[in-house]
Amino acid sequence: MGHKAEIGIDSFRNYFLLDDSLNVLGGSSNKFKSIEATPNLILALSGEKGSGVDKNSEIMDYALPIGGNESLKYIIYITDTKEEVNEILTNMFLNIFWAFLFGLLISIIFGFFLSRIIISPISTLQHRSESMAEGDFGHKIEVRSRDEIGRLTIAFNNMAARINSNMEEIQTEKNKIEAILLHMTDAVAAFDNSGNLIHINPAGKKLLGDCENKTFDQLFKMLGR
Repeated sequence: MGHKAEIGIDSFRNYFLLDDSLNVLGGSSNKFKSIEATPNLILALSGEKGSGVDKNSEIMDYALPIGGNESLKYIIYITDTKEEVNEILTNMFLNIFWAFLFGLLISIIFGFFLSRIIISPISTLQHRSESMAEGDFGHKIEVRSRDEIGRLTIAFNNMAARINSNMEEIQTEKNKIEAILLHMTDAVAAFDNSGNLIHINPAGKKLLGDCENKTFDQLFKMLGR
């Protein structure tokens, strides 16, 4: 048994000693009395070493002729089924498949964390900028890191705070001006570049009456009457 293991004899591979009629004289298996001729055995019968490989055959074999002084006497024949090769190929395919599956899983996990680290903060900045465009400057974005995205978030929060402060100052000044115009006894009206009325205080309304949607020229004519 030890010699068989040394030359790789197992349930897939066997060796035989054949005569010139392909009768089995001995070998690793006693199931066969004779061996069917194969292209390699035919070469061995002619005195040449048979070591070809037939891709369409179910077995792989090797035939070595041993000659006497006059003619061929014996053939050492080794036969091997493709079960072991197929098993190796199957295992290789499974290893490649599991490696691919593992790599795909790692990619999904990496993509998820990449989304949380990079894409999610950028999406938050986008939504926050849309809120600012609608006039909401009061909310800050949470800074979750100190990398480039974190510094960008800090700069965005500072910008929003300054804009909010400026808007509050502008609103305060606007309220002051409206309060002054509201309590003035003189009529005051404001027009845009096209001459359309954009603001008039109560004294002006009292003087001109219904002046909504009136232009500067129309109001001027009303005053000339």
